[in-house]
Amino acid sequence: MLRNDYHSLFKLGYMTIDRKYNIVISRHIKEDFEDGREWYSHHGKTLTILPERLDKLPNLQYLEWHNENVFLG
Repeated sequence: MLRNDYHSLFKLGYMTIDRKYNIVISRHIKEDFEDGREWYSHHGKTLTILPERLDKLPNLQYLEWHNENVFLG
């Protein structure tokens, strides 16, 4: 589960999670959110809280789908 602000960015395609569970921020956030400086500081950071059980990790197939179909790049 993501914080509300992260969830909104994820849902709108301004943020995604890569296969290594790193945060990826879209370059488009700069154009749409007053320079996006606050968000770019998170780019490349690994999610800090992940489930210990492998079967509870975010589904990699869904993350790939999100990266290809929702993420603004």
